[in-house]
Amino acid sequence: MTNTVNFVFCVHNHQPVDNFEHIFTKSYEDAYKPFIDVLDRFPEIKFVAHYSGCLLEWLQENRLELFIKLRKLIDAGRLELLGGGFYEPIFTMLSEEDLAGQIQFMNEYLNKYFSVEPNGAWIPERVWEQQLASRLADLSVNYTVLDDFHFKATGLSDSKISSYFVTEDKGKLLTLFPIKEDLRYSIPFKDPQWTIDYLKSYATPDGNNVIVYADDGEKFGIWPNTKKHVYEDGWLEKFLALLTENSECIKTITFGEAVSKLRSAGKIYLPSYSYREMGEWAMLSEGEDAFEGLQTHLKNTCRFESFKQFLPGGFWRNFKVKYVEAALMYGRMMTVGKVVNAIGKNTQSYKSAVTELYKAQCNCAYWHGVFGGIYLPHLRNSVYTHLINAENIVEQESRNDTSTPAYKVFDIYFDGNKEIRLYNDKLNIFITPDNGGHIFELDVRDLALNLTAAISRRKEPYHEKLANISQRSNTVDTIHNITQAKEEGLDRVLCYDRYKRETLTDHFFQPNVSIDDVSSSLYEEQGDFVDGSYTANITKKGNIVSVLMKRNGIVRTPLPNSLHIEKDVTIRNGCEFSVSYMLKNSDASTIETVFGVEFVVSMIARESYYYYGDKIQLGSVLAKGDFEVDKNIWVCDSWHNINIGLIFSRPANVWVFPINTVSQSEEGFESIYQGSVIIPRWSVILEPKEVVNFIITQKISKS
Repeated sequence: MTNTVNFVFCVHNHQPVDNFEHIFTKSYEDAYKPFIDVLDRFPEIKFVAHYSGCLLEWLQENRLELFIKLRKLIDAGRLELLGGGFYEPIFTMLSEEDLAGQIQFMNEYLNKYFSVEPNGAWIPERVWEQQLASRLADLSVNYTVLDDFHFKATGLSDSKISSYFVTEDKGKLLTLFPIKEDLRYSIPFKDPQWTIDYLKSYATPDGNNVIVYADDGEKFGIWPNTKKHVYEDGWLEKFLALLTENSECIKTITFGEAVSKLRSAGKIYLPSYSYREMGEWAMLSEGEDAFEGLQTHLKNTCRFESFKQFLPGGFWRNFKVKYVEAALMYGRMMTVGKVVNAIGKNTQSYKSAVTELYKAQCNCAYWHGVFGGIYLPHLRNSVYTHLINAENIVEQESRNDTSTPAYKVFDIYFDGNKEIRLYNDKLNIFITPDNGGHIFELDVRDLALNLTAAISRRKEPYHEKLANISQRSNTVDTIHNITQAKEEGLDRVLCYDRYKRETLTDHFFQPNVSIDDVSSSLYEEQGDFVDGSYTANITKKGNIVSVLMKRNGIVRTPLPNSLHIEKDVTIRNGCEFSVSYMLKNSDASTIETVFGVEFVVSMIARESYYYYGDKIQLGSVLAKGDFEVDKNIWVCDSWHNINIGLIFSRPANVWVFPINTVSQSEEGFESIYQGSVIIPRWSVILEPKEVVNFIITQKISKS
């Protein structure tokens, strides 16, 4: 009697919400379509697929023929579709209501278009916490799939991870299928025979073992050099042919069939992990060097394979600590979610608003690993666009006069400090008194556009490799091993910000500091106001709402001198706001310094430019500049067709420079323009007790 083993061949296909059209098209033509075309030629092969809702909606609108093929494969009993969160959210960052809504949305969609009632769910990025067992069970999810790294971390040996397990939370059960990391690295990179031999090694007389491969469908044509390797050189066809030839021993099976036909390997409780590489990426910066050093030591002493399952790295939630920009998007998402879920569920407003909320929960912009993630401006902008849309829908429903300025106070960062929202029908202004009195978000509401959605430049562990990496390679390998650059000279672009780039950051510079010093963060700040704590008092009088912030601080010239700052942020009707500054020398000595106020503008269009006065052009937003502009400077955002202006009560000199980050992507290291910094500045000489005043008005107008 032939020993047999069961094999689940599962692909996960996903494109982020609002990803570029050409990426959807290329992914379809190079991966999604040819993969199904090849599988269709092997009728004995069963497989499992998960398509995120973002991708399904694009396919439905643009490539309906794939829907038809999938339906035929389902009807033939060859394909199982997994459910999950429709717009691919990380489950553990959702409220109970939103997780239920996302999964229900997917279930209804799959039932409507494929007559499928999914019993299993894909967990995005396989981010697991034990509470998900009961949460998913309550939503009628019977099984899911996680990495064998989760299971090995409990102490299980690889040989014991050869079937599915059952877990429990609050007395509610969930079936868990482990994904073999060996297969994630062999498919489709190693010779197909290697995988066949690997699967055969798990064959037993009773045929109860089930081995799972489940990973990104983009590996089959989108990852670098894989289109040629998988299709033109025939890797996939060879692999499927070998599976067919060995079908007496290797039985392709779906998750649903495995649960109904095979015995479980027992009960297990898993730690809060994702796949192994995610733990490396989630590690907080302070521990990255030590963690990498430990891994290197174990590899050099040939012990890494024995101990790697006990090296979990970081915790996914700490991406919200590692990247404050992720914390902000998460906080905004949670606060908007509360407002959306508070309105009547049967109203059209709710249905529209909750769809926008769910789109904003797409996980890709909230973290960073081998993919660009949070470093990709269009993904961060997408999150804000849908959050602002959801907020607009709810407030148009609930407020009689949306043009009248109003305010709210809440803890957006969930760190115990209060933030302030000033708003009318045109603008949202979010202020953090406890961190420099900054404006950390400025929204143009009718465009659903966050003008300050930039990201700061920070050190990443892979930056040290830049000086020694090569240009593009033709090697076929997993993206986890790719070390190449998409452009030359990236090591010369690197510099790191000492604070989060935000509007209304108050600077005090020495007179000899240059724009090169400031843009490269190679200068000494004279004051302690950049991220210092300000008191805040909110007043509302008629159609005017203002926040008066105050701080008693120090300016070193070079000895420390006491200086008092007041800045009053005021919003009225319309698409503008003003900031009135008062600086007072509280010391007995004269203070001589350069006072600057930082503004941040994030734009997608690299063709945008600066101008002043009567459209006198100053240069591209991609370039540094030091301008004498009298009393105004403007940015023409050519993508959104708006002009963003700063008007000064006193003539100013202005520094401008771009924020360029260097990050890794699936194609290698790349430089990305994130936005621009504008710093109007004034030379100030203050005698003891002397006061100086400035007013800056920021306006946004249509081009």
